[in-house]
Amino acid sequence: MGFFIPVPLASFGRLCYHQRHSHQLTLYIRSKSMKKTIFALLALTFLLAFCLTCRPLQAQDAAVDAADGKKTVRVLTIGNSFADSLRRYFVQTVESADCKLIVGYLNIGGCSFERHWNNVAKELADPTKPAHFRTTYLEKIQSEEWDFISIQQVSHCSWRYETFQPFADDLIGFLKKNCPNAEIVIQQTWAYHPNEKRLAGWGFSQREMYEKLTAAYDTLAKKHGLRVIPTGDAVQLARETQPSGYRPEDPSTIFTGDGFHLNARGQYLQACVWFSMLFDEPASKVKFVPKELTAEDAAFLREAAQKAVDGRKTR
Repeated sequence: MGFFIPVPLASFGRLCYHQRHSHQLTLYIRSKSMKKTIFALLALTFLLAFCLTCRPLQAQDAAVDAADGKKTVRVLTIGNSFADSLRRYFVQTVESADCKLIVGYLNIGGCSFERHWNNVAKELADPTKPAHFRTTYLEKIQSEEWDFISIQQVSHCSWRYETFQPFADDLIGFLKKNCPNAEIVIQQTWAYHPNEKRLAGWGFSQREMYEKLTAAYDTLAKKHGLRVIPTGDAVQLARETQPSGYRPEDPSTIFTGDGFHLNARGQYLQACVWFSMLFDEPASKVKFVPKELTAEDAAFLREAAQKAVDGRKTR
């Protein structure tokens, strides 16, 4: 790093160079206009030196990413427990494919588009008071040079598009305005376990829930020109193509006992879907296999993830 030492102008007189010693030069100023010119040049030099020593942190981060030679993705999730399920395997999944992940979470259990937007609206009215997290939504989305910001509806409203609006539109507008370089993506959530009692109360099957929520997410995506992360497609595909057949009563299938959250198999499947889509890499590149899964089952889930991602490309 170079150093800049300003010369005091008060002692300068006429402009000339007078050599006092063989290794020293004394500067004099002839006119006021020249004095102003030199002062401006000195000020500009100081400004440039300051800028070089105070580079933005993101520029330094990018240099580190380039140095290690790994493809890097920065993603922020704004969702609920259906995005929090990425915490278990997402980083390991990405790193096993010799890639790098920087991930942030703005997730609240059971949180809908409406609740997220109401939180944002409160913070816009009073930016000094975070509505839920330690920081405001605006501070979080501007804390990193995010490549992707994901959004999603709460699962029990995912099949009803009327519950998306106007809150999803408002949230998308807020993100586009304040984080214009990030791609907003929609995570398609998944249908419940066939035996989940709420399905009976709604009067339709698991397959019908999947079709309804898919239509709702696709409507939102089409309206705003956004891409969909097809987690729901992958879960449905894995159910319908499992080599041993889908057995809802079997706890080793893709759901835990509560009927709607993902277990280890589902979380691995979800991580593979996100990796393949956001990194634009084949799921087969993933080498990580959770200890809860066999190598054969992990391969099946990676294949299901890839089929779901590829299926979205042809729509």
